[in-house]
Amino acid sequence: MPTAQPASPAGAPLVQSISTLAAFAIPALALWLPSGYSWGAVLLALAALAMLWRWVRVPVDAGTWWLVGSMLVMAVLWALQSDPAMGTSRWEKPAKCVLAALCVFYVAAYPPRPWALVAGWVAGCLGAAGMACWQVYGQGSDRAFGYTNAIQFGNIALWMAVAVAVCMVCLYRMAHRRGWLLGGAVAVLAGLWASVLSLSRGGWLALLLAALVAAVLARKTGRGLLLRVVAGLAVAAVLVAGVNFSTLQERMGRLDRELAQYSDRGQAETSVGHRLEHWRMAWQMGSEKPLWGWGEQGYQSRKQELVAAGAYDPEVLEYGHAHNEVLDTYAKSGLAGVAALCLFYGVPLYLFWPSPRRRQPGAVPAPLVPPETAAMMLALRLAGLALVLLYIGFGLTQVFFAHNSGLLFYVFMVMLLWGALRGLERSLDKGAWPLAAHDDFPNAAHRPRVLHFVTGGFSGATQVALDLVKAHRHSGAYEPLLVLRKKRQTRPDRVAALRGQGIPVELVAGWSHAATIEQLAQLCRRFQPDIVVAHGFSEHLWGRYAALKAQVPHMVHVEHNSRERYTPGRLKQALWLAERTDAIVGCSQGVKQVLLELGFPAHKVTAIPNGIRLEPFAQADQHPLLQREAGIVMAARFARQKDHATLLHAIALLRQRGLRPPVFLAGSGKWRYQFAVRRLIRRLNLGDQVQVLGFYSEVPALLMRQQICVLASHYEGMPLSLIEGMAAGSAVVGSRVPGIQEIVEHQHNGLLAEHGSAESMADALEYLLRNPQEAARMAAQARHDALSHYGLERMGQQYEALFAGFQRPAVSDPSV
Repeated sequence: MPTAQPASPAGAPLVQSISTLAAFAIPALALWLPSGYSWGAVLLALAALAMLWRWVRVPVDAGTWWLVGSMLVMAVLWALQSDPAMGTSRWEKPAKCVLAALCVFYVAAYPPRPWALVAGWVAGCLGAAGMACWQVYGQGSDRAFGYTNAIQFGNIALWMAVAVAVCMVCLYRMAHRRGWLLGGAVAVLAGLWASVLSLSRGGWLALLLAALVAAVLARKTGRGLLLRVVAGLAVAAVLVAGVNFSTLQERMGRLDRELAQYSDRGQAETSVGHRLEHWRMAWQMGSEKPLWGWGEQGYQSRKQELVAAGAYDPEVLEYGHAHNEVLDTYAKSGLAGVAALCLFYGVPLYLFWPSPRRRQPGAVPAPLVPPETAAMMLALRLAGLALVLLYIGFGLTQVFFAHNSGLLFYVFMVMLLWGALRGLERSLDKGAWPLAAHDDFPNAAHRPRVLHFVTGGFSGATQVALDLVKAHRHSGAYEPLLVLRKKRQTRPDRVAALRGQGIPVELVAGWSHAATIEQLAQLCRRFQPDIVVAHGFSEHLWGRYAALKAQVPHMVHVEHNSRERYTPGRLKQALWLAERTDAIVGCSQGVKQVLLELGFPAHKVTAIPNGIRLEPFAQADQHPLLQREAGIVMAARFARQKDHATLLHAIALLRQRGLRPPVFLAGSGKWRYQFAVRRLIRRLNLGDQVQVLGFYSEVPALLMRQQICVLASHYEGMPLSLIEGMAAGSAVVGSRVPGIQEIVEHQHNGLLAEHGSAESMADALEYLLRNPQEAARMAAQARHDALSHYGLERMGQQYEALFAGFQRPAVSDPSV
């Protein structure tokens, strides 16, 4: 079975070819041409800038955002610690990180072909060996250095040799690719040869960290295969060491002598001695300013002061860094810089770690993934893991990121490995493996599947989504799934209660938008819905991004409020998604009008009024209003949208007018809003009259015991709690705002109070309390209207009629 090719937006062969060419050129040319590592990087950067208008519209996964963030954090760090005296050159490293961050987006959108990377590593090892042999054997140089520093040269060659060796193990069983194994073996030998000729002892020390990669390989591929490859590498190492034995012997002997010289006499004029002196000095300097460090300028000045005071050998003045990545960062940027450096290492380390969950895209069973694709994915992950681990090892004896070659090679290799890996995963997500037939509908034999995505805050939108799931289950026409975005207010007992009722419900992360999108996309790949219905702001954005990632055929956006927090950026996203959405539903005519005013496409916008379950109110006629307690109920969550304050001030005014009705505030919500309500109750001395019930499971019974249902609000979409009051046969009072005005006709089936006016609200409540016959008349009309127009069955039928009208087109490319 052939390897799945990396997936990229349709119609993008040229832009993907550029990233593929860069993936080959950066390692292939890195060590044997002047600034060879820069050529492919410049090509990629120019392409990213030229094609910004294309890749900027492609949804970005969480891992890519983290990768970009780690690079930008380092850009900020290096900008802050730079020396102003350096002029414009102080911005060189930060600018490279920012430019690299842009390239990450490009590579994630248009991933390179994985074999281009492998071929680049092979060519890079061969080129490095050729350059090393020419410089050492041909020109008589003591060390191979290429066109850069000998340490950079040898260590980069060493990592490429390790990367090729990893690929040899992972891809060993590819029968039609085994011809490349001989070339791979030669490349590994060549990379080791270049490393030895560079005499970079710190790189050999870093190889100890590669043992972790070997341990993962043993677990993933089997010990027998790994042992055979390790044996082959040992033979290659013995061969390289044998040919260069005298050089290696002299180099390691010098290490012993230099250690003894520094230990006995403090001699710092040697390679080992000045490193140990630098480390001691950097630790002291960092300890003097542990939080933010000295900065580049302060570092050099303080170093001169310490040398002048005789605390350290003058040898340290010859170098601009401390020859240890962590200590150098600690001295110049303090613990804040060390944290940024840990992020720079840690993010790719986490992303490349081959845990089972990350190694398998979505929930694709391992037997369904093409073996060659799975092997290549493992190879890319382990090559990335080795890159980070060896760079950490290189940084023990060298500030690798102080050199252009070290920094550019690291950031571009990380992004290209990540892009190639994500490309393979997306190719699987798009169906590069044999899945069960998924027929079009409505003519399909199976029931179409509908996924309702909504906040887990148990708001009105959550209730509507839940009611629709129940309606689908009742009708049998659709197979539903309810997905809640987890919030702090998402109570596990309520979720458990839903599952206990047989409601299919899942939770996805809510701590970040990227995490929500990624987890929901994975859930979509498992459930394979025909339609995703994304309810409410801002869930309708993240739900549809996830549906696009998972290639769901149809999407519906449901707007539940007449006033949402649309910033210009969020509105732009919503309008972009609207072009790819089948229908945009306003939960009332008022919400529909708002959507049209915002610029949503008129041919896609419709109104479907929210409905409620009428069964709990079937006995309302047995509780005549005149026989009920003259009490007031407001069933609404405690949130910024609701106007509990106006109601409470109105109750205080009623007391002044000689009326003291009991008041019941039912609903959950955010603690700070509930605290503000309780504080206002105490300030107005209403504690003996107003009860804060919190979440209350018996709201229908409560409504049928009281005469009046109130909803004081700043804005609404379709006020379900007021509709419940109407169905319960209560007299209703609502704020004069869109949504409420649509269902309450003043003095016909209820009363409207001016928005935010406690006096107007008090007048309406006083009228009902002092005129019970009028209250009973309006309550009867309200109940009739609720039963006629706002039943859950009617709402469910309208949504299912909307779904049935969808045609299933070819899935459009989200980047177009």
